Amino acid sequence: MEESDGKLLLSLDAGWLESPNIISQLYVIDDVLHMYEFDKELPDNSVRAYEVFDMIIGTGSGGLLAVMLGPLKMTTREALSAFHTFHQSVFTSHGSSTLADSGLDPTPTPQVLGERLLSAIQHLLEQCLGDKGLLLKLKDIEKLIPGCKFAVTAMTSAHLASPTVFRGYRSRKSSPDATLFDALRATLANARLFPPVTFGTPIPSTYIGADSGHPNPIETIVQEAGSMFRNKSIATILSIGSGRHETIAVDSPGDYPEAMVKLISSAQTESERAISRFSHHSEAYYRFEVDELPPHSASSQESVEPSSRAYLARENVNQQLNELVSLMCSRPSTIMVEELGRPKAGGLAKEVKHIPIVNSMYDNLKMLSYAERASFNPDLVCLEGTRRHILDLIFEWMVDQGAKPSVLWLEGAFGSGKSYIAHSVAVEADRRKILGSSFFMTPGTNTRDLADRGTTINEHASLKNIVTSLIVDLGGLSQRFRWAVGEILEQRPRLATAAPSIQLTELLFPYLPSLSHERIFLWVIDGFDELMRYTDRDAAEGFFNTLFASFHLFPSNFIIFITSRPLPNHPVPQISALRHLVLDLSSPENGHDLDIISYAELTRLAASNRAFSAPSAEHELSVAFRNKAGGHPLWLRVVREHLLSSLTPNEELQELLDLDGTGSSDYSQLMTSTYSQVIIRSIDLSNTKNRKTLRHVILILLALQRPLSLSVLLEILDGSDELPSTTFRAVTSHLRPLLLGFDSTEPLEFIHLSLRDFFASSPSFSELIQEVPAPRDLAPGHFTLLLCAFRVMEKHIPSEVSLEEYPRGHPPLAYVIASWPNHLINLTSKTYSSRLIAPLSHFFDGSFIAWLDYHPQIGLPFLFTEEFLEQAKPLSENIWDERILTSRRTVQKLDQIRQRFQELRCFNDWVLCSSLAVELWRTHAHSDPNDQPRLYTALNHKARGLDELGMHGDALAVSDEAVAICRSLTQPKIQQKHSYDLAEILTGLCKRLADAGRHTESLAAIDEALSIYRQLAQERPKVFDADLAGALTNISISLSSVGRRAESLSAIDEAISLYRLLDYEHQKVFQDSLALSLTISSNYLSDAGRHAESLAASEEAVSLYDQLVQERPDVFEAELAGSLINFSMRLTKVERHEESLAAIEESVSLFLHLAQERPNVFEADLALSLSNLSNRLSDAGEHSEALAVVEEAVALRRKLVQERPNVFEADLAISLTSFSGLLSNVGRHGESLAIIDEAVSMYRLLVQSRPNLFEADLSVSLHNFSNRLAYAGRHPEALTAVEEAVTLRRKLVQERPNVFEGKLARSLNSLAVRLSKAGRHAEALAAAQEAVSLYQQLAQEQPTIYQQRLENATARLTQLQL
Repeated sequence: MEESDGKLLLSLDAGWLESPNIISQLYVIDDVLHMYEFDKELPDNSVRAYEVFDMIIGTGSGGLLAVMLGPLKMTTREALSAFHTFHQSVFTSHGSSTLADSGLDPTPTPQVLGERLLSAIQHLLEQCLGDKGLLLKLKDIEKLIPGCKFAVTAMTSAHLASPTVFRGYRSRKSSPDATLFDALRATLANARLFPPVTFGTPIPSTYIGADSGHPNPIETIVQEAGSMFRNKSIATILSIGSGRHETIAVDSPGDYPEAMVKLISSAQTESERAISRFSHHSEAYYRFEVDELPPHSASSQESVEPSSRAYLARENVNQQLNELVSLMCSRPSTIMVEELGRPKAGGLAKEVKHIPIVNSMYDNLKMLSYAERASFNPDLVCLEGTRRHILDLIFEWMVDQGAKPSVLWLEGAFGSGKSYIAHSVAVEADRRKILGSSFFMTPGTNTRDLADRGTTINEHASLKNIVTSLIVDLGGLSQRFRWAVGEILEQRPRLATAAPSIQLTELLFPYLPSLSHERIFLWVIDGFDELMRYTDRDAAEGFFNTLFASFHLFPSNFIIFITSRPLPNHPVPQISALRHLVLDLSSPENGHDLDIISYAELTRLAASNRAFSAPSAEHELSVAFRNKAGGHPLWLRVVREHLLSSLTPNEELQELLDLDGTGSSDYSQLMTSTYSQVIIRSIDLSNTKNRKTLRHVILILLALQRPLSLSVLLEILDGSDELPSTTFRAVTSHLRPLLLGFDSTEPLEFIHLSLRDFFASSPSFSELIQEVPAPRDLAPGHFTLLLCAFRVMEKHIPSEVSLEEYPRGHPPLAYVIASWPNHLINLTSKTYSSRLIAPLSHFFDGSFIAWLDYHPQIGLPFLFTEEFLEQAKPLSENIWDERILTSRRTVQKLDQIRQRFQELRCFNDWVLCSSLAVELWRTHAHSDPNDQPRLYTALNHKARGLDELGMHGDALAVSDEAVAICRSLTQPKIQQKHSYDLAEILTGLCKRLADAGRHTESLAAIDEALSIYRQLAQERPKVFDADLAGALTNISISLSSVGRRAESLSAIDEAISLYRLLDYEHQKVFQDSLALSLTISSNYLSDAGRHAESLAASEEAVSLYDQLVQERPDVFEAELAGSLINFSMRLTKVERHEESLAAIEESVSLFLHLAQERPNVFEADLALSLSNLSNRLSDAGEHSEALAVVEEAVALRRKLVQERPNVFEADLAISLTSFSGLLSNVGRHGESLAIIDEAVSMYRLLVQSRPNLFEADLSVSLHNFSNRLAYAGRHPEALTAVEEAVTLRRKLVQERPNVFEGKLARSLNSLAVRLSKAGRHAEALAAAQEAVSLYQQLAQEQPTIYQQRLENATARLTQLQL
């Protein structure tokens, strides 16, 4: 390959500076440079990075490596050694060189670390540059490495939105006047580790590193390249990640500015977005990041090299390295620097040329729910020396590399110690680095920080999140797996909340092979029986059957360990993929283990309670204690916990030993008796008040939607009249032996699930509380928690906790926001109706609207959803209909709620809210006519919501009713009061009639509205001129739709004149309306063949939107992008094709950015812009690239159709028609025919529901279908298709001749060709003559458009006459 002068850029990410994992970047560079040396036939280790790359930029730890490879001129091997020394001097003590061997100093403060860092930087610079190293100015670095531009980045505390660039070269942009020493201090000033650094004159700046908010400097290097290498080409960009798979956590957020905390929390997302943004230049961009590195806390320099070498040896990585080095050697002009970061024509559908570790798909696992508290707990492992036989057997199975069963199933009675074994297995697997995920149904597990996963946290382990939790954990271990699952979630987002059985088959099993084959992934599931019990029966059956039917599909390195009680209805399958083990409580091994466990429990008891005299292991008390347990460690644990605070432990132990039953004979009865005895000993149940209070406490614990810590519960109950927090604390303190988490910040939970069963359904507990009803009905608990929820929300929202902080910023508020609808749902008894009226009224009048601001963040069912009303039907009949929702004040609140849903684009909720308002205002209006305006206003809002859902027929019916009500109020005596409302409703009716294809009626509606606005504007022009201009715009659209082009142009011209005047008077308030009118005018002028005037109008509209974007980009970027689509089409009409392509590319770029931030709002616009880009590429003859782009548009619209078919099916059909044409252009005629056939089928279905609207589109697709059939040699079918198109267009011409005569003439031309091919020459001649006749008439009216078509039709007629 001939050498050119394309620039080579090197970008180095920030990583965990305290972790040796970041040297994986050096191993990548070392491999790249070694291959470069080999291909260029240079000696080994002779090339340094600054001699090859034209620009090197790094940040954080990547900035340190950039300094070593740049100004310090180190080879990669020298940099590895220098980093080792640097790392030791900052982070290790006692001369230790690894983090895993406890050399990491656990106590240094940021100040101490800052001093060490300062010393390490000084030593590094002085060692490499001599005594003057500390004084080297950045501006002098260019002299040291003249062929390479070097920079590092950092953030100032005052400007967190973008990093400061410390440039080692002269630039047009300003740069701090600093030394290399200062730049290193700034970029390494990591917020987690070191104090900020301050320097600079005349005004000092405080620097806090760049890795927190901007860990990937790719955007910086692109901007710098654009500035320094203008009009130059780029050969390639090499971006190297740091192997950091966790986000940064700040221990004390209060020590940092709020904006800094936000940046830290979103650092990974920003980095991924940056990579995705430049990924469409796949031929110029290469991204490498060593995955599957050890956790940074257990990493060492020795452990990083094997992982890095293994990564670089992978086939796909090696292929990318070869491509990269080839570009580095030849330096071709791959892409102009000005094009970097912009979507490339036709390149949108290409994959990035790097291992797909990080891109926009990466974030899609955020959709998945995660059971935070389902992880293993190292404190709950088996007692040392016990369970050795079974554990050795399991450990051997885990690590066996040969053929083995994929699943090991351990079965045992409840309380037999299965969970201890499972925790031990998970801990050992984690130590061996083969743990994929663990899922414990039993309580008492530790939480984990999920900031790196960015998932929807759901602490409670359940069937709903077992599969998603596994996927999230595996995604944290294998980024290829994460990317693969993220991609399917991008295409099918509903899988995030699908049934677990579907998630297994669609979301997990197909992607397990993408896990690394170089390690084992173990999935630990403890308490499988509880998973099956506490869940929906059908969902459980589906999950069970799917899982067991699929064991044989698992890759050999994915294995499962399951513990469970016997499942009577689900016997363990006897299949080769599963090994079944049973805990034999009567075995000698279990007896030996129980001896150790029972004696250990008694020893612990004696150590904690001096009143207890510990017997010897052989003492009869020890023997009785062990025998009573009957092989079940749970009983031993409960007894020990109970006796810890007893004043008479020996006496109470004897009482427990005297209880009926043993663990070996009737364990369930033993546990029931034990639980009862513990409660009797802890609480005086002879007192009726105590019994009622105990019952109330238990009901609250049972009614909780998820476990909460005691402190959070007390804060929620604070101020409760039903159960004061002090009473709750007192009772739970008596129940301490039976509860976990009482003395910690961990959630308060029952010691075992059997205790929950005891409280929820045991007759024994009913006997304990005597005359108090048994607690099978949890309603009192739900009622108390609901009232507390209202109180907490009233106190704390909306001001105390921001949406950015929610839900972690305030746990009590997070719980009540998420849970109060569920507590309300459970109050189905009419007993609570009257008691809820006052608190619900107060809540609706106070905190309810503020709650909606938090509701979208948690995705829970909204109060008014059909699901809620169905589940709480008895309650809704007694409260909503009778008192709450029928109060005028509450109904008025509904409009605020509807408006909020409208802003959030929650269309179903919007319509449901409006529907409730309509029915309730209808009731009020029946008794008080003064409420009729509120009724027709509510109807109008409902119609708009139905429009958004594509329910156009329903929307039209609702509009008709609104118009009828409003007309009844616009009689002469009271016309002034309601005429404006009538005009507004008529405007909406006009749109809905047009959507139904009833254009004449639509025109009549807007004509009536215009008359009202003219009258109002004549009386009060300053108030109503803007409405008049809007009505003129709307009537121009209606006139155009019926072919009255001259009147349409006249109306839009009048609207433009009004808007110009309004814009002048009100200083740009109406600039956007003026721009929109100009765009519409541009379309009409183009239709009339006045292309120069059309282009001028469109250009002015773009200019106006551009000005608005400069002032308010968040508001007007979408409008600018839309106007650029129109501008591109107008440029095409005057054959300025390059400018046209540039305009549509800019539109696509804007919509890409908008769709990334708000996909549900802008994906439809993005699809439209992609379709237009495809058309422009096709106009330029770039058919292959046009095809790639339209494929992306089709894929996007297929996704939109899945979400809202009624809205987007027509758009998809349009894209399919274009797709078919482009496939034909590139010779893929079979596919082209299949696609246009699909489009015709879609239009036929649409015509069935709305013939007036879609018959025209069906005629277009039939015309194209005929052409494709003819090309395939299927002439009779082609003739049939075009005959149907002609029939449809004749009908359309009768309705709107000015619109469809040209299209009919075109179809008649095609019909003539098809008839001639069929030998029906007389009919062909008649069709051709009719086409010529139509074109003659049209050419007289619009010669610019139809003269050439007339000549072509005449030539065809002449040919037929020969």
